[in-house]
Amino acid sequence: MRGGLCRRLGPKNFKGIRMVRSFHRIAAVGLILAATPLAAQDAPSAPPKPPVAAKKPHQVKAPFGAVREDEYYWLRDDTRKNPEMLAYLTAENAYADAVLAPTKPMQEALFTEITGRIKQDDSSVPYLDNGYYYYTRYEVGGSYPIVARRKGSMEAPEEIILNQPEMAKGANFFQIGSRQVSPDNRLLAYAEDKVGRRQFVLKVKDLTTGKTLEDSIPNVQAGFAWAGDNKTIFYIEKDPVTLLGKRVKAHVLGTPASADRLVYEEKDDTYSLGLGTTSSEKFICIYSGKTVSDEQRCAPVANPTNFTVIAPRETDFLYGADHVDNRWVIRTNWNAPNYRLMTVADSATGAGKAGGRIWCRTAPMCSSRGCSRSITIWRSRSDRAATSGCGCWAMMASRALSRRTSRPTPWG
Repeated sequence: MRGGLCRRLGPKNFKGIRMVRSFHRIAAVGLILAATPLAAQDAPSAPPKPPVAAKKPHQVKAPFGAVREDEYYWLRDDTRKNPEMLAYLTAENAYADAVLAPTKPMQEALFTEITGRIKQDDSSVPYLDNGYYYYTRYEVGGSYPIVARRKGSMEAPEEIILNQPEMAKGANFFQIGSRQVSPDNRLLAYAEDKVGRRQFVLKVKDLTTGKTLEDSIPNVQAGFAWAGDNKTIFYIEKDPVTLLGKRVKAHVLGTPASADRLVYEEKDDTYSLGLGTTSSEKFICIYSGKTVSDEQRCAPVANPTNFTVIAPRETDFLYGADHVDNRWVIRTNWNAPNYRLMTVADSATGAGKAGGRIWCRTAPMCSSRGCSRSITIWRSRSDRAATSGCGCWAMMASRALSRRTSRPTPWG
């Protein structure tokens, strides 16, 4: 019955309810079953029989050698083409339809009430990026947003860069995982998934013509970075079995994906990979991290060939670095269990050169930070409340960290 319920409450039937409100669907099931009259539940007609999945012996071996029996492993079909599996899911859906038939009026009432509380033509707050204001907007009755931009001001003509309602037509599942515009504002790289396994396909659209280029790279992770030449895209290739991000590659537009350059490969499956561009848009960074360790390597956007490690991975050593203007802003737990913010100037070399203002010390938990050219915004958390603050860094001078501690910094 589980598969049937999932289908009935999916976006195909409940159009207009967006993923951010999926908890409403779960609550709706409980309300439906609780509100259904007992007479309807105890109808004299013979109750439908639930389908029973066949049991087939299958051993699953773990990487560390453990073996377990999974008699329902055959239900996994990543291709979605196994006739026996599809027949079983069809039977589950039919069973769900029969069981929930008496609740149809209640379903319609709940759907009308929930969607009536949603702003159908909602839109996001525009943000300025490289001369364009970007935003998303919904049309009445739509399940997917339209991504658009305007040059210079919100009074300029609208340019639709991704018409997701049109792109999703005919698809049982559709998702845009991420998008990234090239530095010259001409090309759009985006991740598209029409299967539902987050094995995205990297595609590129020419925003001057509206046409999608022939470049198409399957099995990638959402999140890209453009090089300064406006034709090289960095992306993360997934392991086809584990779906872990494993390899960072560089693709040059107009060349086959088989010729893509391998930039970095994460050989430790306990680490996850990330990729992005710093706030200054001067560096491309590769992020490796797990619960107790971080490692970040970066290269200049203008010439992203050699990636330099900011600080090597070490157990119980966590950090994240962003580049702003001519300095690195680092949030780290180095000598600070509750984290702190530090700066490293581009000109700083050698141990003991990290310095600048440090806000978060031992009492509050420094949980996040955001940077611009002259302002850093941070968020801290204590036992009683979460607080925020900001400070101007434009005229701040670095001073040797060795004045405060005898231990050299990891990024010297």
